[in-house]
Amino acid sequence: MSYDPIILPTNVNFRDMKKSELKNYSDWFLNEKPSRLDILLSDVHETKGFHDWKMDKSPESLKRLGEWFAGKVARKSRTNEDESSTKLQNDFDDQNLPLDFFTLSRAFDVGMYLGEVMISTFPFARWSQRLKPKNEFDYGKMVIVGKNEKMSMNPTHIATMIAYGLTDGTDSSDELFRMVDIWGELLNSSMSELEDWVPHRRS
Repeated sequence: MSYDPIILPTNVNFRDMKKSELKNYSDWFLNEKPSRLDILLSDVHETKGFHDWKMDKSPESLKRLGEWFAGKVARKSRTNEDESSTKLQNDFDDQNLPLDFFTLSRAFDVGMYLGEVMISTFPFARWSQRLKPKNEFDYGKMVIVGKNEKMSMNPTHIATMIAYGLTDGTDSSDELFRMVDIWGELLNSSMSELEDWVPHRRS
């Protein structure tokens, strides 16, 4: 069975969407999630060495999923157009080549599962749609929120960034697993605790 990539319901430009369109996207995401998780499970099981992976929504399950994901990520092949668009970039221009379509789709699936792991692990976590402020990066997107709704985790974006890191060697296969403790602490924090947490994490 070949992998069935995700098809977004529209060319999503969240800041230009009407309230009804944002609601339609939220409904689409939540309705699509069960089938995407089934596709992810099949995709993993069809890969040699991963037929026994268990989608039990445990943090531990992210370790082997991360190993599988590391073997699936790829960047889009360079074209003449790609070369011309990166001529003015620095020596790290290769890191800015886009991920290929199947990697982006798999990152979306993996991100959905990461969100489900967060919800299964932390009773306070849940899916929500970010609807303010409008200038925020996650506006309109589906995120995980906890005790303080001003702090949110975007699992599909995180999985995409991990995919970039896996292709250039800056991230390892255990990065998905590491996200659980990091974001669990953040989502369980009050605003005053968050203000103390950020400089602590940087030190």
